[in-house]
Amino acid sequence: MNVSTDKSITVWEALGMVVWAVLLILTLEIAAGNHLGKVKILLMEALIIVPALLFIIKRKGSIKNNFRLKSVNYKILLSSLFIGGGISVLIDELDRLIQIVLPYNLQIMQKITEFMKINSVSDLIILVLAVAVVAPITEEALFRGFLQQRLEAATDVTRGILLTSLVFGFIHFNPWAFVQIIIIGVFFGVAAQRSGSIAGTVVMHSFNNSLALLFANERPEQITWYLKGGHVRPVILICCLFITAAGFKYFYKFTNQKEVSGYEE
Repeated sequence: MNVSTDKSITVWEALGMVVWAVLLILTLEIAAGNHLGKVKILLMEALIIVPALLFIIKRKGSIKNNFRLKSVNYKILLSSLFIGGGISVLIDELDRLIQIVLPYNLQIMQKITEFMKINSVSDLIILVLAVAVVAPITEEALFRGFLQQRLEAATDVTRGILLTSLVFGFIHFNPWAFVQIIIIGVFFGVAAQRSGSIAGTVVMHSFNNSLALLFANERPEQITWYLKGGHVRPVILICCLFITAAGFKYFYKFTNQKEVSGYEE
C-alpha cells in the first residue's frame, strides 16, 4: 500500500474520527439505556474503532500502518507486561492520593462499581472480553495508532504523545481520573512511538484494565496484602517502581531505530 496515502490523512480528519466514535457511543448509550446490561460496554468498546476503520477503508489506506498493527518481538511483549504491571499499581496509588483532594462522586462511583461487578459466568466472560481484550485493542488502535501518528507528523513526537494523551483523557469523561489517564496515556504513547507498534501498549492497557476489574470485585478485607489504610503498601510501590523502570529499560533495549517509525517504507 502506498505510504503517501496514509500520510495524507490530516490531524483534523483523525480528530473527526474520534468525535464520530464518541457520538456513536453516546447514541448507543441513549438508545440502549439499561436494556443491554453489561453487553453494552462490550459494544461500546467495539464501536470505538469503527469510524476510523471505515475511513481508512474508504481512503484505500493501509490498516496495518494507520493503526500501528506491526508485529513485535516476544521480548518486547514480555517487557511490556512488566511495564503494565508496574505502572498499573503506581497509577492506582496516584488515584488514591488524588481522591484525598478530589473524592469521587459517590453516585458515579457506585454506578461504575456496580457495572464492573461480576455476578455470573456470563458477566465474567463479557467483562473480561470487553475490559481486558476489546478495549485495549480498539482504544490503542484509535489513539496510539491512528491519532497519535497524525499529531506526531503535524507537530513533533513529544507534542504528538502529549496531545494524544490529553484527548485520551477527555474522551473518558471522568474528571476524577483525568490526570491519571493522561499520565498512563503518555507511557503508552512513548511505547507505541518507540516500537512503531501498539502490540506492547495493548498488553500494558490490558493489564491496567484487568487490575481495575479485579479490584472492583474484591472487598478491602480480601486484599490486605496489597492495601494498608486505603493505600498501596510502600513495599509494593517500591517494587513496582523498579519493575516499571526495568521494563522500560529492556523495552528500549529490544526496540531499535528501524522500529520507531509508525509507517513501513
